[in-house]
Amino acid sequence: VGVTGDDEEGEKLCSVLRRHGLETGGIFADPDRRTSVKQRIIAQHQQVCRTDREVRDPLGLVARRRLEKKARESALTADGVILSDYAKGTFKDGLAASLIGFCRDNGRFVSVDPKNPDLSVYKGASLLTPNRSEAEQSSGMVLNSDASVEQAGKIIMEQCSLENLLITRGEDGMTLFSGGGFHHLPTFSMEVFDVTGAGDTVIAMFTLAVAAGAAMLEAAALSNHAASVAVSKLGTAVVTVDEILANIESRG
Repeated sequence: VGVTGDDEEGEKLCSVLRRHGLETGGIFADPDRRTSVKQRIIAQHQQVCRTDREVRDPLGLVARRRLEKKARESALTADGVILSDYAKGTFKDGLAASLIGFCRDNGRFVSVDPKNPDLSVYKGASLLTPNRSEAEQSSGMVLNSDASVEQAGKIIMEQCSLENLLITRGEDGMTLFSGGGFHHLPTFSMEVFDVTGAGDTVIAMFTLAVAAGAAMLEAAALSNHAASVAVSKLGTAVVTVDEILANIESRG
């Protein structure tokens, strides 16, 4: 479920999704926007920078109503819901809070990949997955040690009334806060070619695992392995079940 511009890029995106067997009935073209286009610069098999062409204005009233209606309908048929905020304006004006409240009221696990520096706008989410930089902005702390991460995590948990928090820490792995405690998980990546999509992989694997019945720590461990596979590939890459299993087996 999402919004594109009413343009060639938006049509191309939907065409690619359909070609891969994905449903596009929840993607709406808004004539007042343009489809976000990212251009990545690669040097010696590694991404060095990126340029974006985009609109970050809030959704218009019509587009917002259509999007929220479809999102609520879809949530009722799902085992888990992911809100992925890329700070393009979609979740402005309280839409994130509205969808989180709806999911919780209907017993749906709702995880959020945040981009707003004020993480309190995602208050009540089942899971929040900020990276190190986002956690630093929200907590007002520099996260340069396990102890600082532990303190920042407690602050964010309280600020956002969270049940679960997963702070991704790049080469330092990730830290899960759940059930009143925390767990540090080391990185499993041997080689890092491109971090593109690593955060998306983490939240997708975590939410899928929970929907399948995994405990929070099990879900975090699986998402950690999935991320290590993702960053070992160049560009936006798909991570398969076989690759995740192979990664787990290689660690003994």
